[in-house]
Amino acid sequence: MATGSVNADAAKDRLTSVLVTDFCPWANRYVYWLKEPIGWFVMALGISVLVGLHVSSVGWVLASVLGSVIVVGMIWPWVVVRAAYCELRPAVTEIHEGQSCELVLAVRNRMPFPLWGLSIEGYLDRHGDDAKPTIALACVPMVSEAEYRLRVSPTLRGLYPIQPPKIACSMPFGLWTARRKLGAFSALTVFPRVSRVQDDPELVGGRMSESGDGNRVGQSGEMLGVREYRGGDRLRNVHWIHTARTGTLTVCERGAPQQQMVDVVLDVANEVTGDPHRREFLREAFARRVRVAASLAVALHGHHVPIRIVVGNQPIAISGSNTGRRKLLTALAEVPADGVDRATIAAAAAFRPGRDRMTLLVTGDSAGYVEVQVERGGPGNGFGASTFGATSIVIAPETPLNAQLSRFWRDVCHARSVA
Repeated sequence: MATGSVNADAAKDRLTSVLVTDFCPWANRYVYWLKEPIGWFVMALGISVLVGLHVSSVGWVLASVLGSVIVVGMIWPWVVVRAAYCELRPAVTEIHEGQSCELVLAVRNRMPFPLWGLSIEGYLDRHGDDAKPTIALACVPMVSEAEYRLRVSPTLRGLYPIQPPKIACSMPFGLWTARRKLGAFSALTVFPRVSRVQDDPELVGGRMSESGDGNRVGQSGEMLGVREYRGGDRLRNVHWIHTARTGTLTVCERGAPQQQMVDVVLDVANEVTGDPHRREFLREAFARRVRVAASLAVALHGHHVPIRIVVGNQPIAISGSNTGRRKLLTALAEVPADGVDRATIAAAAAFRPGRDRMTLLVTGDSAGYVEVQVERGGPGNGFGASTFGATSIVIAPETPLNAQLSRFWRDVCHARSVA
């Protein structure tokens, strides 16, 4: 039964591939004009003229009617897009997926008559999507300047607009759409949605240490001396003799680094398909993968753990400040919506994790599952081995990320293992 289902799916994929294949790309320049309704009207006009010349004078009547409709349907959109000067800007420049913001459209009509059917296309569109109006106005008063506000909620990360937006109009008959570049616009950055990762409270010390912010202390290495106890120190590091002598709780200062470095590696390889429905499913599955990587990176960054975000095979060092948090979210927002073809990834040099770093590899498959592999680097170890044994967690497509990530460290490893 399962074999028959697999064969049926394979046959469906092959049929879909045949239906979306362009067998005659050289002919596109001659037939693409038929995608606009005006192409069929022009064809009908030509047939009417032939009927009027060789069959009956009724053809001239039809030709005059069709010609009038074509002229009005082309001149009005052409006038509207050139009579209006528009500027588009977001009220805020940075938001997360699912959050809403206002787009402010400033329109100036320089003509002594109102403009109908004005719209803005391409501001929130992605490559490969059908162009849909971002903002549409029923009427702009004559000789006026006005601002219009529209609340939008982008559902996919990215740096918008992907391509320059345009003013468009297809009134009054929708035969032909006139377009012109927007006068001015501002960019909107949409960060990935971040879920809360449940972990231990922050280990806060009373003094700055030699390395880092002092919120985590070194737990290994040679003993260098003693210091006052700070929250988060282990009891086994307490120097009891010195504590008894001074009456102040003191611990042994170790020479190892204060914190272990962590690499959050995002696997950007994804399946490429021409089926629109399949592409939408793969895009959402890949977006969940990016959201998991963003949630883990933000959680570690919030605990002052030194991290790097690795997108594909490009490591990016992240500082511990708010600027670093914005940098890592921007790096993830810039990841292509559909990922990168697996063949391209295979041809590139693979990223090799450091021996002294912990690695969180966020990957997934074409069925929508997201897997997080947790490994701790050691001499000669890569993704296939670990000093304490590789651990992984799999998130199903129907599982809410908030519920799964809320117990991430309890299911995979303890937060102190990266401290």
